[in-house]
Amino acid sequence: TSGFCAVTVASNLGPVRQLVVAPNGDLYAAVSGKTGDGTGGVLAFRDTSGDGRPDQRASFGPAGGNDVKLYAGYLYFALPDRIVRWKLTPGKLEPDTAMETVASGLPVGGDHIAKSIAFLGDTMIVNFGSATNSCQQVDRKPASPGNDPCPELEQRAGLWAFSATRTDQTVTDGRRWATGLRNSTALAVDPATHLLYVGTHGIDQLSQS
Repeated sequence: TSGFCAVTVASNLGPVRQLVVAPNGDLYAAVSGKTGDGTGGVLAFRDTSGDGRPDQRASFGPAGGNDVKLYAGYLYFALPDRIVRWKLTPGKLEPDTAMETVASGLPVGGDHIAKSIAFLGDTMIVNFGSATNSCQQVDRKPASPGNDPCPELEQRAGLWAFSATRTDQTVTDGRRWATGLRNSTALAVDPATHLLYVGTHGIDQLSQS
């Protein structure tokens, strides 16, 4: 397309997952690196000159995250087993407040442990990916029939709803909001219609036989 161009914002960052841009243009990225490898946590970037290349950078938070979202003045970070957040201070790129745990004890066994999040008002939607590939009797074995009904659907392979404003929640504080979704790797809410859109990865029908 005429006039289209792209610039490298940052490079050699490690396994970057999802991004969010603040109203002032600050960019936050979730990085799923491992503890000690120098890549995990949240990376933050600010461009003060307007040339499209950030000249300020910060990193914070525990390693292993998949998603970042901004809601009601907080930056939320989705780790495999918990959702945490920081209160952002206007004008500051990096949080200067203590990290809070919004929900912990989220399921991590088996496949698809990465969590994605979205906000519908004060409700936080969290993806719990399936523990297996497609709920087969023998996981990932060709021609192995599926379990019908699929026992995973009670606690995995769907979306769960939590309060976005409470801290120190556990799985029992959440409620199953949608089911039959193998792994909802990306969640987004249309601000005009408040509809939730889900990008699913792979098979989305787990009750096969």
